[in-house]
Amino acid sequence: MILADGAMVIAELKQLTRAMPIVVALAVDPVSLGFVNSLSRPGGNITGFTFINSELIGKWTSLIKGAAPGVKRAALL
Repeated sequence: MILADGAMVIAELKQLTRAMPIVVALAVDPVSLGFVNSLSRPGGNITGFTFINSELIGKWTSLIKGAAPGVKRAALL
């Protein structure tokens, strides 16, 4: 596994390997940059985290409800 940060690094790694997993740390917009197909199903060997995105807030809420169904409130810091 390779941990990558920064568009230039991710672009270079994407060209170098299709087999080794690349975990992206805080990419600005990996979909529009062409690194992944979508946030929900990245495809290929690249996955990771992006900056807070409105599409992800619902997903995070679902994950919290699934992991801890008794939670009544959650906060993002």
